[in-house]
Amino acid sequence: MKEGLGRYLLLLVFLLFLVSSTSAEWYDSSWDYRKNITFNQSQISGSNEDFPALINITDSDLKNSAQNDGDDILFTTSNGSLKIPHELETYDNSTGRLTAHVKVLNMTNQTETSIYMYYGNSEASNQENASGVWSNGYEAVYHLDEEKAGTGNNGVYEDSTSNDNDGDDEVSDSGKEGVIYQGQNFDATDDYIDLGFEYVVADDTFTISTWFHVDSTQYSTLVDTYDGSFPQVSIQYNEGQTGLDYRLHDGSNLLKTSAGILQKDVTYHVTGIRDGADSVLYLNGKEKDSNSKASLASDLTGSGNLRAGRRPDGTGPMDGFMDELRISSVARNDNWLATSYKNQDNPSSFHTVGSQEREKTLARYARTFKNGAAKPRSFFSNNSMATIRTAGEFSSNPELAIIDSQGNTHVDSVSMANLSGIYEYNYSLNGSTGWYDIKINGNTWENQFYQSPVWQGNFTDADGNKYTFRRNINVSEPGVEERFFEPVDVNLDFGFSPDNDSIRVVAWNGSRALEIPSQIYNVTKNGESVSNANVVFLSTMNQSENRIYYIVSAKSEYSKNITGLNDTDTDLDQKIENSHFEAFFNQSLGYLMRDVKDKLGSSSSLSGIEPMDQYPQVSEKEGFTSEDLEARSDITAEINVTEGPLRTELSVEGDLDGVTDYPYSVDCEIYAASPYMICEKNLTLTKSAEWKNLFFNGLAVGDGKMAWSSYRNSNGQITTQKLSEGDNTDYSNLDNEMNWISFYDNSTGDALAEIFLQRKYSVENNPEIKLKDTSTGEIYQEKLIDGTYQDVSEGDYWHSKTARMIYNGLREYEYVNQTYRQLSNPVEVSRGLEVTDDQAVPNYSETGNISTNDSSDIKVFSRWKDDTFLDRARINITGNGVNGSDTELYLNDSYDIRNSGDLTNESWVNVTLSNSTVNAGEISANITVFDVAGKSNSTQIEFNVSDSTPPEYKKVINLPDNKAELDPGQKINITANITEYSNVSTAYLYYKNDSVSDYSKIKMARNRETDFIHTYEANFTPAFKDNYTY
Repeated sequence: MKEGLGRYLLLLVFLLFLVSSTSAEWYDSSWDYRKNITFNQSQISGSNEDFPALINITDSDLKNSAQNDGDDILFTTSNGSLKIPHELETYDNSTGRLTAHVKVLNMTNQTETSIYMYYGNSEASNQENASGVWSNGYEAVYHLDEEKAGTGNNGVYEDSTSNDNDGDDEVSDSGKEGVIYQGQNFDATDDYIDLGFEYVVADDTFTISTWFHVDSTQYSTLVDTYDGSFPQVSIQYNEGQTGLDYRLHDGSNLLKTSAGILQKDVTYHVTGIRDGADSVLYLNGKEKDSNSKASLASDLTGSGNLRAGRRPDGTGPMDGFMDELRISSVARNDNWLATSYKNQDNPSSFHTVGSQEREKTLARYARTFKNGAAKPRSFFSNNSMATIRTAGEFSSNPELAIIDSQGNTHVDSVSMANLSGIYEYNYSLNGSTGWYDIKINGNTWENQFYQSPVWQGNFTDADGNKYTFRRNINVSEPGVEERFFEPVDVNLDFGFSPDNDSIRVVAWNGSRALEIPSQIYNVTKNGESVSNANVVFLSTMNQSENRIYYIVSAKSEYSKNITGLNDTDTDLDQKIENSHFEAFFNQSLGYLMRDVKDKLGSSSSLSGIEPMDQYPQVSEKEGFTSEDLEARSDITAEINVTEGPLRTELSVEGDLDGVTDYPYSVDCEIYAASPYMICEKNLTLTKSAEWKNLFFNGLAVGDGKMAWSSYRNSNGQITTQKLSEGDNTDYSNLDNEMNWISFYDNSTGDALAEIFLQRKYSVENNPEIKLKDTSTGEIYQEKLIDGTYQDVSEGDYWHSKTARMIYNGLREYEYVNQTYRQLSNPVEVSRGLEVTDDQAVPNYSETGNISTNDSSDIKVFSRWKDDTFLDRARINITGNGVNGSDTELYLNDSYDIRNSGDLTNESWVNVTLSNSTVNAGEISANITVFDVAGKSNSTQIEFNVSDSTPPEYKKVINLPDNKAELDPGQKINITANITEYSNVSTAYLYYKNDSVSDYSKIKMARNRETDFIHTYEANFTPAFKDNYTY
């Protein structure tokens, strides 16, 4: 029974300990991070209240997340919420080096003593309270790390207490040797610091301590008040006498304690105490000598100021250095002095710094759904309901804020409802069109949903613009899992050649048509008319769901403004930014990815080794040696960026170390709302060589920035390794066909991964993937050719396609595995036929005024316009036949308007008739025009052509001919062919002989007409012999 009770009590105590150590409150949610600092009980002597503990660390998390000047650093008690005073002696943001003095309320060896250090508040003011640290009997505290050129400067050496006993500078030596941080070197001649106060020695209890070493046997003063007359308080080193002495002299009585001869160039910590009649000298935290003299005066105030480095009378200049001089008006006890020495001598043994914690305010995800349902949705109409859901290890219900694209806050600090560990808020949209950010416990999730403009059912947008052409796109989730902002990228032909700025994507939400963000790229066009392009949009859908979208367009230009991606070209980098990350590409590093920042993590640099994308890299045989060739060393690499609101493509071309025989390329596609970039990397040879150590892929992260690494091998097994700061265990011969590898920190939320989608390598030799944990960072390396030389030939190539993820590390490797499944099983996309819903017929606005004659060419013209665009025209023209008696078909033809140039919805329809084709009289032109929908309209144009030319004879034939030998009385037959384009009413034959002056006239008979040639005949008979003319 007693044994069982003992086990029960032990378990109860253990559980209570767990609760107390893991449930410390958070000081303030404005601070993102904290670390627990635990003090080693074995290094503590007794119990010491209001103890100024030294914290001396170099911490990469501080470097990454604290303000540059350390103003946001603060400390609390072990309960996490009670702020305690601290002083920063130094903070170096480039390394994370911190030297701080913190008041610990009770530094004891009876129980575990710990405090919390908070940081990561970019808006915080300075949190120091130096005087609060030194309130427990301290009269002056000098860290001695100041530096001022020359001498004679007053108040240089600051007193950290509230007493303002600042010391004047008479130190010319520039040495800064120190123990805690920096100290002061003294030149053994005339350097000293005038501390300028004496009142502490007016009492019969005080403590003076400092760190020092001496460089020679010279008589050296550490501190002294002797100016040629007594009283005197002094700590000095005089090797010619008793070595290190602590002297109290009232002019009659000398109370001296000694520590003997010391080693040169060895640093010591010395403390001198007066406690009434007693004097005690401590060296390195331990008592070395003590003495007592009851007759010693209680007040040792004299005329000399307290000085460090030389006596006030000018003697005893110090040859050595001092650091951390402290003067108290109390006599410190053995426990205090022993604990202080151990704390200052070896801080790393005295305290242990825990791993970084983040307040339990971080969400693992943020998602939106349709009006409380299970269907994922990201695009909503005004006045619709969006359900926002999240999950995480929250200490209380998370608070939500909603901000539109203009920066207006629509919901501010509302508490989300807890539904069995899933937190939810229903938001009724009532703002402007565009992207919306949300904040969960102050942490921003960018572009989480989009308020779309609502269209009319006939594909007319919110501004009343009609989109006549459309094609439906079916997107199907293949039964893997729900997807948010899945990029859908389709290449399409546009048979109706719409305007470049009119192409839109519309989603049907069951009751309304919503326009969703879209982008076109890779466009083939004539002018502004598109014939082919890639269309990109984002789809949010449930597992196994089928979504229908419409790609619509028009002939008119309709401008739009959609944001989502930012591309910035600075002097240093090409920066691409989406809602998940910022990525930096630098020319001096071959335009490989130099750095990334995780927006859902610490938003700080993840690089350590730069560039983060290290490869390709190879060693080439050069005679008896080898030469390393690296893509990251090519400063001539070129980059081309194709920008867009939803998709930006970054294309890099370069050569290994600038050697043109070994060109490489990296092409990365970045989408607005995806946590990854799709990168294709290529290396091709244009000559043969001998290679070894070919590294092709690899990503490096800064040391200590990630806590874990996981990878999934080709059999689907997932392995996780712990990462630590410093140079630790490497993991070799990992599966070179692995599916993915990740680095993450589930405290900061930072995470980086590489998912392998394609590998095509023409040459490999013992390939392997290795995880290296070095002192500068962690890196995975894909090596394709090992350390043995391998022949490679012209035309050999290496190609990979990967997805680089920068994601929320609170999801550890699970999110990487999910993304791998999605990318390995893309959504299925099918395309419908391109159609138009044109209902209007073409109409004409002008036919012109046609007035001409039969000697001029005739132009028939009309102006047409349609709500889509025009397809073809058919033209029929008739007019007078010969002599105006018959109707003749002048023209019956058609031609394609859409193939005659740029496709248009407005055009002239013109035709020209040659004057040789028409007869004078009335002409009728019928013009029928069709649009692309097959709708048609006609116009009838009628006009008259006047006869402007007289008849013209073409040919005259007489029988017998004019060469015949004729006798009087023989008949002469005359045939005349006359050209006339209208008709001939009468033709006459005139004839006479030479003996008369007048012609005789005979009416000619019409014989026939062919193609405007009129044939007439007549005859006459000469009466006598003579010359005849007709």
